[in-house]
Amino acid sequence: MGAMCMRKALLILDAQKGFFKHADLDKEYKIIKKMIEIFKENKDLILGTKHIDKNPDSIIYSNSENSKLDNHILKACDRVFEKTVPSVFSNTNFTNFLEDESLTDLIICGFNTEYCGLFNAIVSNDRGFKTTYIEDAIGTVNNDETYEMPGLDINDFVSTVLHWSGVIDVVNFEEFIK
Repeated sequence: MGAMCMRKALLILDAQKGFFKHADLDKEYKIIKKMIEIFKENKDLILGTKHIDKNPDSIIYSNSENSKLDNHILKACDRVFEKTVPSVFSNTNFTNFLEDESLTDLIICGFNTEYCGLFNAIVSNDRGFKTTYIEDAIGTVNNDETYEMPGLDINDFVSTVLHWSGVIDVVNFEEFIK
C-alpha cells in the first residue's frame, strides 16, 4: 500500500460584497488574491463559502447585492458552498466534496475572523485536516467597540488562541510561501 498523498485546498470564507463595503479589508483582499495565484499555479483547489443571512438588517442580507461574492474571488473558486451557520462543515455537500477529493490540508482565509474564521479552523482540525490559518489574509468588519472591549484586537486575539492551541498552524502570508 502506497503512502497517502497530500492534497490541499484554499478555503476562502465569505468574501461577500457587504463585508468589503462595511470595513477596510484591502490588505486581506490583496493577500487572498496572491494566495489564489499560488493555488492556481500549483493546480490546487480553491473553495469558497457564501454565508446565507436571512436577517434584513444584515450587511450580507441574502436578498441583496451585498450578499454576492466578490467577482474576482467567485471566478477563482472551483466550487462555492453555502452555509447558514459559521462552519461550512455543517453543509454535507462540502464534507462529501472534501472526502471525494481526498483532501488532507485546508488553508483558511477570508471573513469574519471571530466567527467563520475561528469556527472553520477549529472544526477543520477536529475533522482531521491539517489546518493552516493565514492570519493576515483573514479579517473582520467588527472591532473593540462591537464587543464593548476597549483595546481588543480581534484578529490578533483569535490568531493567538488558535496558535496557542498547538493544533492549528497560524502563519502570515510570507511564512506560508516559504
